[in-house]
Amino acid sequence: MPSRTCHITWAALAGLVIAQSVWAAGSATEYRSRVGFTVTLPANWFALDPSIVSEASVNAESHPALSNVDPADLRVALDRIRSGEYEYCFRESPSKGFAENLTIRRRTLRIVDDPKLMRQQCEGVPASFARAFGRPVVVSTCELRTVAERPATYLEVEGAHEGTWSLQYQIRESPETAIALTATVRIENLTTARSELERIMTSLRFVNEP
Repeated sequence: MPSRTCHITWAALAGLVIAQSVWAAGSATEYRSRVGFTVTLPANWFALDPSIVSEASVNAESHPALSNVDPADLRVALDRIRSGEYEYCFRESPSKGFAENLTIRRRTLRIVDDPKLMRQQCEGVPASFARAFGRPVVVSTCELRTVAERPATYLEVEGAHEGTWSLQYQIRESPETAIALTATVRIENLTTARSELERIMTSLRFVNEP
């Protein structure tokens, strides 16, 4: 389910492109998530180096690249990364003050594998996002898919920020948990970013299969 916390985090992380040296840039890179899977990131997607926002990092909050980010929002975002609740990858560089990003987190959530039940769940998705964002939200896709031979839900929904769109996979990890990967990109980059996300998801492999 969406949350206002996610909204705050996306806004704060818009400025977290600190220097090219903090990314694993260049060619396609294998990324190993703390929540137990690997993916191959295209050359223009970069995983945030955790050392930049670790407890031991020096003055991450005062870095010049973060100067335009609301301090309160930034503290929330950095705390959530430091706690291990969220992981972040970014697509290329910021555009118009917004960094296109991919968030990764584990959720307590039961993923259904029955198409009828999925359709019933999809009926409530627009209202759920509307409550979270405080306005009507367009949901263009809500369906059941398969990722790494596991059932997964897939959403395409209007983003929390004006001019953005979010693409979300939630993959069954266990009967009661799911791994959520949410890419938020500018509408003008949607077609290309969607294709790139599909390549990322095709490469996804869980480290410890059940």
